[in-house]
Amino acid sequence: MARLSHIGWCHGTVNFFLGCDKIAPECAHCYIPRIINRLGIEPWGQLHRTKTWGDPLVWQRKATKEELCYRIFTCSLSDFFHAKADDWRPAAWDVIGLAQIWFG
Repeated sequence: MARLSHIGWCHGTVNFFLGCDKIAPECAHCYIPRIINRLGIEPWGQLHRTKTWGDPLVWQRKATKEELCYRIFTCSLSDFFHAKADDWRPAAWDVIGLAQIWFG
């Protein structure tokens, strides 16, 4: 599998949505704005739904065929439990669950 990420401990990343809120002093040092700003999206105060929801299912089929297990970093550019993601989270859990069938 070609690396889907430059993060050493995972094979790829999936972001169901992008964005977050500045809620703590540590947020001043967050890496998310540098990446999201390049996409022309405001990183703070609003979430943006992505179009990559089907990627984990594609990777799952490939992993099953190769008899491998991929480590996927979920929501590397957001907070999965952000309150503004409440309406999207059930569908994200569905994708996560389907992508884990082979691993289970």
